[in-house]
Amino acid sequence: MIYILVFILLLIPVIRYDWLAKSGGESGWYYFNLVVLILLAGLRYRVGGDTLMYMAMYNDIPTMAELKYFDFEEALYNPLWYLYNSFFKSISDDFTLFQIGQAILVNCVFFWFFRKYSPQYYFSAILLYYVGYYCYFNMEIMREILCVCILMLMTPWLLAKRWILYYAGCIIAINMHYSAAVMLFIPLLCYMFKRSSWSLSLLILVGITVLMN
Repeated sequence: MIYILVFILLLIPVIRYDWLAKSGGESGWYYFNLVVLILLAGLRYRVGGDTLMYMAMYNDIPTMAELKYFDFEEALYNPLWYLYNSFFKSISDDFTLFQIGQAILVNCVFFWFFRKYSPQYYFSAILLYYVGYYCYFNMEIMREILCVCILMLMTPWLLAKRWILYYAGCIIAINMHYSAAVMLFIPLLCYMFKRSSWSLSLLILVGITVLMN
């Protein structure tokens, strides 16, 4: 029932601003929707496969003070994941705080991205995000979504071709989850699609496939 109610709340500004082109109160609805989605994900109880797994291991996460004794080489996950968890663990042993912090980070980045790159229809983008990917991004792929958020934040650098900053962000993301290695090839794909040479495009695709394998 709660998910249907949230859907209706997200649909109202879509009808008012995106469909009927009304004006006034957009910021209020924007931040209201943001708070609703943060609370829905942050206060959930045992919802999501990754959520249950990370809840189970949260007691073993070291605090910031204990990190110097932590064996990162023997750890199951990437170093920044433990550092990220450790920040919240140092504040409270309650996993709910981690969930709320994660929900704030993820949803603030998505809302920022929608408003920046879809300024006329960001309410529709928010609704599509909720219907299609909200539960998956907030409750399932809790490590990988941080890499997605890093990529979204790096989009201005990618578009401006500020490669040093972009690849520095890639290194940060890879230290959170190895799947972020795919970000290294995005500039090559952008270059490929701007060129008309089929041989160069084929060469880049083959190279990326080999490296990813």
